[in-house]
Amino acid sequence: MNKSQVRMKMLARILNIICRVVFWVTTAGFALFLLASLVLLFIPAESVVINANTIGPLSVTLGSLYLDFNPQVSGDILIKPFLQALFAWISVSALLVSLILFRVKRILKSVVADHPFQKGNSKNLTAIAIILIVASLIMPVLQGRIFSAIIDALKISNINFSYSLDCTLLFTGILILILAGVFKYGNYLQEEVDSTL
Repeated sequence: MNKSQVRMKMLARILNIICRVVFWVTTAGFALFLLASLVLLFIPAESVVINANTIGPLSVTLGSLYLDFNPQVSGDILIKPFLQALFAWISVSALLVSLILFRVKRILKSVVADHPFQKGNSKNLTAIAIILIVASLIMPVLQGRIFSAIIDALKISNINFSYSLDCTLLFTGILILILAGVFKYGNYLQEEVDSTL
């Protein structure tokens, strides 16, 4: 084994450990925010309020969405719908990251075992690609729900916002889908070499 292969294997081990830690943190985050969302369902909306006197410009950025407005609000603001939308967004985000990391862990495990082109890796990459493509559809909708809840809570009129696919996630998913095809071909070549030896 040459020096670069040893370094690559060591890097794969380190990344595998990091992936495991982040996987369990995001899985715990998913469970925690899902539980918080369920608890929030049973709390009356009137008890989840903040007292605010908001006069002046406000801006909110969430992912690719940006909202800039000038509310004139005083008194109690019902924030339960906002919290529900926020917790749903965080829960789904944590779930998607956990699912991706679960697949990445499998890929790194095969790299550490000196089998980077094993059959399962192309399936793992395909699964990651599908998760990213689905996320490009779901995440803007969840972010839009958060902005809608802010608009409703602050009673802002005459404001429109729009959202579309998250193109970064979509193109990343497509690129990983292409990479999965490369790994599938690499697996085919590896099997051919192994059968001739």
